[in-house]
Amino acid sequence: MVPRKKSSSAAPPARKPGTSPRTYHLNTDFSSQQKKLILAYCAEHQISVSQFLAEVALNDARESVDQRVDEEEEITITLRIPRHKRTKLEIFAQRRGETIGDHVRAQLLPLLEKQQPPHPAKKNSLRYYLDKKEHELVRRQLKKRGLSGRNYIAFLAVQKVNQSKKK
Repeated sequence: MVPRKKSSSAAPPARKPGTSPRTYHLNTDFSSQQKKLILAYCAEHQISVSQFLAEVALNDARESVDQRVDEEEEITITLRIPRHKRTKLEIFAQRRGETIGDHVRAQLLPLLEKQQPPHPAKKNSLRYYLDKKEHELVRRQLKKRGLSGRNYIAFLAVQKVNQSKKK
C-alpha cells in the first residue's frame, strides 16, 4: 500500500477548539435545484454542508432569541381580481367595519396558522450537526415560531446563497 499524500491546503477548522462535538442532527429538505445551489456554494466557500446549514440555523436562532413572535411586520400585496369580485370584497369588509386590507388579513392569518409549507415533490434531504446546547436553542426557536426546521432552515439557506450571489 502506498500512503496517501496530505493535501497542501489546510481546510478551515469545522468548529472552534474546545467546543463540544456536534453529535445531534437536524434535516432539511431541498428541491434538486436548491440542493445543487447549496452544494456549489459550500464548495466555492470551502465549507462543509453541515457547517453551512448549522451556521445558518444558529445565526437565525441567536438573532431571534430577543424577538417577539407576535411582532408584526408590514407587507404590501397587489391583487388583480375581476371588478365584481372586488365589489364583493368591499361589501364583506364594509359589513365587518373593516378596510379591505384588514379583512384580507383577518382571513389570511388563520390559514397561515394551520398550514405547513408543502414539501418538494422530490425532496433531497441534507443533514447538519449541532452540539446539545445549539440543538436545544435551534429547536426552541423553531417551536416558538411554529415552523418546520426542514422547510425553514432550507428557506434561510437558499436565501443566504441568493444574497451572496447579488453581492
